[in-house]
Amino acid sequence: MLEGVVKDGSGKKAYIEGYRVGGKTGTAQKYENGRIAAGKYVSSFVGFFPADNPRYLALVTVDEPKGAYYGSVVAAPCAGEIFQGIIALKDIPPVV
Repeated sequence: MLEGVVKDGSGKKAYIEGYRVGGKTGTAQKYENGRIAAGKYVSSFVGFFPADNPRYLALVTVDEPKGAYYGSVVAAPCAGEIFQGIIALKDIPPVV
């Protein structure tokens, strides 16, 4: 199910061709003094791979991003870059 979030859903920007990545995006409004703080958000993405037998996990949290604030736009791409770095460092071949 969470592999579909990355392949076809809101986590597309963490997708890496040839690798089974799963994950979930998040976007939350912040509160101040018991009320929603206008324009303040926390964006997140938690992802893992390989999706069928996870060995690596990344949690990216961005507190009060500027401009775009959805986890799919702000946090997921960062996780994708982290995973690409792990793949390069560990020389992990793609799943064919």
